[in-house]
Amino acid sequence: MLALQEIDPSDHYWVPADDERPLTFAPVVTNRPAPQVVSGFQVAPVAGVIAYDAFWSAASVTVDVEFVRISHRLPGAANPEWTGVVPRPQLLTGSARVTEGLLPAQNFEVQIQYLPKSGRATVASGWLTVAIADVRIGPDDLTDELNDRLETIQDFLDTELPALQEELDGILAQIADLGAAPEYDPAVTYAVDQLVKYNGGLYRATAATAGNLPTNTAFWFKIGDYASLGEAVAALSGRITNAESAITFTNKGIASSTRDTRLLANALMNNALLNGEEADALVEGNTDNYAALAFVSEQVRTEVSRLDGTTTALAEQVSVVQAQVQNDFAQAIASISTQVQAIGGVVTAQAETVDQLRVVVGDSGAEVLVKGQVTSGPNGPGSRYAIRLQATDDGEIVAQGLFFIDLAGSDSTIGFQASKTVFYNSDGDSIALFNDDFEFRSANGKVVIDMITGDFSFG
Repeated sequence: MLALQEIDPSDHYWVPADDERPLTFAPVVTNRPAPQVVSGFQVAPVAGVIAYDAFWSAASVTVDVEFVRISHRLPGAANPEWTGVVPRPQLLTGSARVTEGLLPAQNFEVQIQYLPKSGRATVASGWLTVAIADVRIGPDDLTDELNDRLETIQDFLDTELPALQEELDGILAQIADLGAAPEYDPAVTYAVDQLVKYNGGLYRATAATAGNLPTNTAFWFKIGDYASLGEAVAALSGRITNAESAITFTNKGIASSTRDTRLLANALMNNALLNGEEADALVEGNTDNYAALAFVSEQVRTEVSRLDGTTTALAEQVSVVQAQVQNDFAQAIASISTQVQAIGGVVTAQAETVDQLRVVVGDSGAEVLVKGQVTSGPNGPGSRYAIRLQATDDGEIVAQGLFFIDLAGSDSTIGFQASKTVFYNSDGDSIALFNDDFEFRSANGKVVIDMITGDFSFG
């Protein structure tokens, strides 16, 4: 810049020696705004989903900010695991959900930075820690989710089986006296429940009778035609059928329910099935006597209620099939339930199916558990399907594998839990695997990637 200064305003002529002054230059300074910092930055995990939400002040990005950059890394890592941007106009909402580059039950550090269109300077936020939800289905998780259902089954068995056993014990005691059942004598008066043999059959008196042949169904019930008493014991069976219904009125509303319970069982105690010769052979061979039980139980329950302004409809069916010799058993349990509930005009619906297969021999056991669940309500639709396989020895889990598919709103997740996860091509040949060392390997060993450190090798 050029500066002129007049020395004497009254002197209008120019004398260089007197009037000229040296030129001076003022420095040129660019007045740039201070780098913009992030305002209102927060992070929060999303319940039940492998995701987190990042928040910032919407007012701080209304002018010039073209993108909000989001990065996350493992705690203490030098480089981000994932980086992405939120463009206009989405960034004006002041939040974004991140679902990529994450692991369940893992802490991550998150950072954001504004990226302006003008290219002016901005400053990245600090790193905030967020704990991603543990959506993995483990043994404890499945047990917790199924606890109510399995408790219902166990309560049912605890209630019905003792009554069944008592009934079977009575029949067994009666059959133990079959050897004393006399041949039918028309001159004898028989009391109710007395047993007789007639023409190779075994009969029980249903009413006091004298002179009426056992073939007369008005007085006799034919237990069956048996070549030996052992065959009668082999045919021993018990059956329980129970139906209940109730309507309940309270000061909170009205409820109605029905329950239909059926149980069939077959029992064998202490070699009663065997005839005398076979029993003697077992005793001489010092072979243990066995007790066996096989049963099928089913319970169907429905309930409709309106209590405290909540209207609920419920339908449930539980089936159990079990075969047992001494303490060793094989068991299958199937449970189906549906429920629709309306609270204050908001309706939610849920359907669930659970199948369990279990065997125990001595101290070792194996189990397969399959669960499917679908829901719909104010938070949107959701569904989950899970399979758990487990082996135990002496009460300890020695091997297990889990697989699940989870759908929550617009997010879907597929999860595996196993000591080794193998991928196959269409011909059934293995091409790659994951192992417990967090390594991804090709089947031929030429590619190895450490999924935690990021180290890799090819060759």
